[in-house]
Amino acid sequence: NWSTLNKGVTASTKDAVEIQVEQLLETYQNTLKYHQQGQLELAKQKYKELVSHTLVREEPKPKQNADVVEETPLATLRFLVFKNYASILEDEFERDPDNIALGKEVLNNFLRAIKIDPTDYTLWFHIGHISHTLKKLRFARLAYETGFYVNNNERTLKLHIVQPDEAVQIIKSGNFTPMQWKCLEGLCIVLYDIGDYRSCKSYVDIIMGLTNWDIGSQLRSKMEKNKNTSLQYEVNSDESTHQLTNIKPIAITLEKSNWSILVESLLKEYRRLVVDIPTEEQEGKMELITDHQADTFFVNRPINIIIEREEEEVQTPIPQTMEIDSVLMPLPPVSVYPTESEKQKDNEAENEGNTENNSGNECSSENDEESEAEEKRLSLRASKRQLEKIANEETSRLKMLEEEKEFINKVQSFYDKTESISALYRKKPWYTVADNNDGSLHLFWEWFDHKISELDSGYCWDIDTSLNNNNSGITDSLCKLISVIVYNDKVIINSEQQTISTMSNKFIELMTDTITILELNLVESILSNSELSENDKIMVLLRVCEYIIDRLIRNIMMPPKETGAHSIANNSSKRRVSMTTVKTSKINTTETLMEQCQYWIDLLERIVFSSSLNSFFFEFRPGESNSSKPMSFDHCIFQLRYWSLKGKLAQCDNDIGRAYSWYVKTEKLLESSASRFEEKITINIKSIQAKLSQLQVGKLFVTCKQKLILEKYEDVIEDLEPVIKPKLSSKELTCSNEMIQMTNMLARAYTKTNKSLEAWNCYSHMFCYLMKQLVDYGRKHHGRELPYLSKNEDVGFFKSLSLINSIMDNLISLMQQDKSETWLPIDINIDVANSLSILLRMSIYYIFRHPDFVPLVNNFSTPDTPPHTPSKITKSNGFNDIMIKAWVLQSYLIQHTLHKYEEPNSSATGIWAELLKELHDELGEREVCGAAKRIFLSHLMNTLTKSDDMHFRRDIYQCYHCLYGVHLAAESDIIEEHHCIHSDLDQKASEPLFELVVDSVVKKLEQRSLLKTDLKDVIDTVSDLFEELPTNNPLIESNKSIIEAYLNSDLELHSSIDSMLRTSIIPAMSLPYKKAKISKVYCKIFWIRGKTLRLHLKNKLRPYNERVMVELEKAVEEFTSHLILNPEDVDGWCELGACFQLRAEVELDWSANNIEVHKDVIGEYQKKSCHAYLRGLYLASPRAKKELAKDELFANFGNMAYTMASSPMNMEAFRVHNVKRILREDGKAVESHNLLPSSRFVYKLAIFMYNQALRYKIPDNLEWRCYYMMGKCSAKSDRPAREVLEWLFKATCKADSKSGKNEHETEPTYTFYSYMVKYYYRHELLPKDADELLTLESALRNNQSNETELDQDVIFLGSSNDQSLAEKSVAFLEELRRQSGHLPPDNARVYNSIFVRLFEMQINDSKNTQHRHIYRMSWMYYYIYNNAEMAKSELMKLFNFKVLTKSFINIWKPGFELAGRHYKYISKYTLFLIDLAEATNDAQTLKYLCRKVRRAPALVLDDKQVYKKACLAYFEVKLFCA
Repeated sequence: NWSTLNKGVTASTKDAVEIQVEQLLETYQNTLKYHQQGQLELAKQKYKELVSHTLVREEPKPKQNADVVEETPLATLRFLVFKNYASILEDEFERDPDNIALGKEVLNNFLRAIKIDPTDYTLWFHIGHISHTLKKLRFARLAYETGFYVNNNERTLKLHIVQPDEAVQIIKSGNFTPMQWKCLEGLCIVLYDIGDYRSCKSYVDIIMGLTNWDIGSQLRSKMEKNKNTSLQYEVNSDESTHQLTNIKPIAITLEKSNWSILVESLLKEYRRLVVDIPTEEQEGKMELITDHQADTFFVNRPINIIIEREEEEVQTPIPQTMEIDSVLMPLPPVSVYPTESEKQKDNEAENEGNTENNSGNECSSENDEESEAEEKRLSLRASKRQLEKIANEETSRLKMLEEEKEFINKVQSFYDKTESISALYRKKPWYTVADNNDGSLHLFWEWFDHKISELDSGYCWDIDTSLNNNNSGITDSLCKLISVIVYNDKVIINSEQQTISTMSNKFIELMTDTITILELNLVESILSNSELSENDKIMVLLRVCEYIIDRLIRNIMMPPKETGAHSIANNSSKRRVSMTTVKTSKINTTETLMEQCQYWIDLLERIVFSSSLNSFFFEFRPGESNSSKPMSFDHCIFQLRYWSLKGKLAQCDNDIGRAYSWYVKTEKLLESSASRFEEKITINIKSIQAKLSQLQVGKLFVTCKQKLILEKYEDVIEDLEPVIKPKLSSKELTCSNEMIQMTNMLARAYTKTNKSLEAWNCYSHMFCYLMKQLVDYGRKHHGRELPYLSKNEDVGFFKSLSLINSIMDNLISLMQQDKSETWLPIDINIDVANSLSILLRMSIYYIFRHPDFVPLVNNFSTPDTPPHTPSKITKSNGFNDIMIKAWVLQSYLIQHTLHKYEEPNSSATGIWAELLKELHDELGEREVCGAAKRIFLSHLMNTLTKSDDMHFRRDIYQCYHCLYGVHLAAESDIIEEHHCIHSDLDQKASEPLFELVVDSVVKKLEQRSLLKTDLKDVIDTVSDLFEELPTNNPLIESNKSIIEAYLNSDLELHSSIDSMLRTSIIPAMSLPYKKAKISKVYCKIFWIRGKTLRLHLKNKLRPYNERVMVELEKAVEEFTSHLILNPEDVDGWCELGACFQLRAEVELDWSANNIEVHKDVIGEYQKKSCHAYLRGLYLASPRAKKELAKDELFANFGNMAYTMASSPMNMEAFRVHNVKRILREDGKAVESHNLLPSSRFVYKLAIFMYNQALRYKIPDNLEWRCYYMMGKCSAKSDRPAREVLEWLFKATCKADSKSGKNEHETEPTYTFYSYMVKYYYRHELLPKDADELLTLESALRNNQSNETELDQDVIFLGSSNDQSLAEKSVAFLEELRRQSGHLPPDNARVYNSIFVRLFEMQINDSKNTQHRHIYRMSWMYYYIYNNAEMAKSELMKLFNFKVLTKSFINIWKPGFELAGRHYKYISKYTLFLIDLAEATNDAQTLKYLCRKVRRAPALVLDDKQVYKKACLAYFEVKLFCA
């Protein structure tokens, strides 16, 4: 910490955290030494100081990865300090175990350490040991269990999750530490002390099964001893009765004498004492009684039942019967004590309390007045805010209703456009049902609006334990009470043949809850009751089974809300839960009831058969004689009830076959004993026959379902068609679930057998029927005929929506078939149209009236308020799927009809697409556009693409963003976030996206423009999915091998260009994409990627680097892949040739040394480029050649041909690698070594290409270059000097002139004068021709200067000093005349004119970018004027021999210079300087050259030869000077 001198503020004495940690670590190390040396008191004091430090005491804030054990220096320090300090305190506690405060401090420090690293076995053992000593048995058990099961390899802060049989696996494997074994021993001891003998015995048995264990043997013997003691205690219960006399009875108060209230009160008290009693409260009660009484606290406690009565009924005797929901039953044998005195005491206490309250109120009256006034003010404020809130909600609702009207009008505007199509046109309003007037649906719309108003952010429509076995007085009372109630209700017909009223649903639920909780206790009470005979026990068990089966049936049928309100284990919790939780609760309750029912039925069967009651039952045999002993009436009733019970259970288990067999037995028994029952019982022949009739349908349903699973679709059609088809033709369907499902199965069978029209008819009839049922249901439950059902009670509404959802799934699947237009009817069925219209209007109601959607209308009106977003529950509403599917189905039908009646691109199609787009905006704002598996998004994308893909491009991008999460947008477009669940974009899904932009992309790339914004994003997105060629395609493999063989073949020259083009014929075939099942994206994606790379490289040609080479190689791969798929593509071949040419140029421009090392590789690139160019020219039509000329194809081909033939490549590309064998005249086969062809043929090929380029309209910057290169090729071909100079003069004429300084003019002008002086020096040009050409060039230059002065308003610096330049030229010309005195006058005039022109070019080159005119002037000084010193002086302008510079020559690469020529010029200039230095005996220059050339292999071609020549010249000069 620092403090400034001028401020005078002292630095903070508080060190940084890191410094404090270092200090604490040092203190800990010293303390640890004291601890190890046995100085415990001093170590304890030091540890205590460390523990009290702020950094150690306070827990650090959790970091990002909070589940992993932190291993920072501070965390390690805290862990070790707490652990060691606790170990010292533990030793003290072992010596003084009565010091509870010390023990708690030890436990607290161990817990603080274990919180840092819960994977330490040792700490868990110590925690368990200390907790056990402190009598914290439950916590000790937790510590021992954690210490045994914890995994030291998982360094996490979460406790280990114990898996089933994990203890067995750990013990048997032996992979545990000694400390884990000690934890296991401690766990067994604690379990014994707790009394959990079952768990203790399980651990002991596991260990004793593997090895001998002394502690386990002792625990096992103790548990056996305690078991015998408890049995003996039960036998001698009379001796211990006196010990319970001091226990107070349990008082239970009843409002009235009612069985339901009695059972509910006893069950509540049972839960309080046995199930829900807190540990601390239980320990507090245990302190009031003796140890022996504590063991029997819950055993046989007396129950004091108090029945409240009115004053006038105080003396009324207790009735002998109690009322159970209008059913009179005998009172059970439960002792009831008089409670008048107690009631009087309670009244007196209540009066005293009221008196005290009155006095207190008088004293605080003033304060009450003030508080009342304050409460009134607060209530007024709250009511004002409430009124404002209501007003805002109403305003928002009205705004949404206006938007709803606008959307309905937009739908109507579409139908108005279809007035000429009767199958589509709907009168205004469009949602009017043709078969009914609008008034008939008025009640339905009011009902549906009411259903929507019930929705909110926390509610949506639902379209699709270990028990305590301790015995107690409460337990005994409950068991006896339940036994008495069931016993008195065990028969359904009494001896007088009169039926008894059944219990209410509420009381049955209470009974079944009590039976479930008591379970084994109730079973023991029933079976051990000596007052019940064997038959009575069986009948009681039978009645219990009937209770549970009735509860099970009702649970399946009633709505989830009601199910969730009555938990079978505990119905005390009534908090509001989500629909998912309620549904899960219902499923769990149903499963529990099934298990309970099966348990009691199995118990009943075991009791029956164990009691040898086979004589009691007999199986009815129709053929048995009448002399058989008839079954008694009670026996018949029992058997009927038993078989009916088994049938119901089978139905609940969806086992139709088994249920049918049980009811058949019941029917036969009823038929045989019809006279004995006479319709006096609930189980009668009519009810059983009705069940059998329904089960017959169910049996057919099960049979067909099995056949459907086995894919026997024809059999399903054969079985169901006679049953279902008549009902479809008559438009009558029953509302049974089985009939609807069988119709669905028939439709599925039709679909699988390609009978799509029949399947469509089945599904459409079902859809219309279900919509009619829904409308009728809504009208009935409007509140007039039937009351409104609140929320989850409306099971019929949910069931109808669920079935409609399923049917629409199948309808849409049929519509999505490839050839659905071939079988789908042209005209939409009127019933289907009406039903869809109703469903669409329901969806509009839902969109604009949902209470959780209404606030969206104000999202952007108040910027300061955060926008409202629908809740997760609202977005998961099942009606979202139905709404989406309804619009998709309607859209399919409308587009199908429009396609049949008129052109698909009509105005109606566009209006419908616009309507769907606006629907997407509405759904997206509500974040539900991705419902129903995003089917609407896919359909909308296809619709917009077919309608007008360019107009709807932004909306298509929006669909792709919602579907796949890809952000595609042009510069002015805004893509909204609809919070959909995105899926991964695959190849199939990307095809429409690629087709959407491919034309624009190709057009833009052909214009040599890079892709931007949305086009670039689309191509990048699609490219990631189509990186490689398709595999396992023989045609692709064949094309690949053919193209590779063609590109690698030797390059041959022929007598004509046509012959060379014919060599490019290859047997490759274009790929049939549809037949080969290959995506059409492959047709262009490789070309697009390659072309994009080529355009990128256009700006990166200088300087060359490795990245450019990598991109070029990738571009070659892309174009090669494109040609493998499209071998007839002209542009692809030309682009491939350009890429190979560019690779060769990059290698040539890399370095001089690279040219020599990789000359063969460069030759291969040039060869492949030539092959690709020839293939492209062969395939090109005349029109295509015109486009290719614009793309510089011919000019580039000519440049490459010139580079192939000239230095430094020198025809390397034409070198033959494959040796041919030929037959000689004598018949012997010999190897033919083909020599390299003459370079003249290659130069002629280049001239032909330049000539072809000039035939077409090419850019101006290419025209002069073509003339320029034709002149150079003519010179290389040994054409006459006059012809060469004329070509160069044309290039000079075509070059643009800007004050004589433009690079385009300098290059052809210099070459023109350079070739002129060479030809004139070699006497290949006559003086008159030279004078004529000089005159023409001078006139051209003067004309260009005059035109420039006239056209330009700005005077360039280069033209402002023409007078000075003329003066310098005159002076320089006088000097030249003196030096050319030895020349003939005509020759001197020509040479001097050329030299002066070169001198003017040098003066105009202010940036020193040109170097060739300096070399030519030096050459003329040496060869023409015989002045070696001047020549050397002029040439030295290009060289730099400074020590610190790496390069010894300073020349630039001009804009137009063929690849590799730069190093050629360097070598040429270096050799000429050696000659000049040797001629002038300049040893110093030669010395510098030797040093520089030796270190410049990257600049000089054939550097060794140049170095050798420089050395030899240096030695000769030295010898000469010596």
